[in-house]
Amino acid sequence: RTAELALQVSRQGAEVSVCPMVLDPASPLFEQPERYGVKLRVAKLRDYFSLHPYDDGPYYRTEHLAEPDIRAAVHRIRDAVRR
Repeated sequence: RTAELALQVSRQGAEVSVCPMVLDPASPLFEQPERYGVKLRVAKLRDYFSLHPYDDGPYYRTEHLAEPDIRAAVHRIRDAVRR
């Protein structure tokens, strides 16, 4: 349904940007992952910078989606909007 909504909005002339929530060091998501229901792949600032920008992230997973699944969902929605 997210892809359908993004496509509908883009057809009305709005710019649609699709990306996962960003895991920025010192952000609430990074500092309190359990509060947001995520498990981090990186736990320290040093780990984050060793991966970024070589890996397209998002550097976390949720109870329902593994990291590759999050990336795949983002790509699926982007592809739908570009049609």
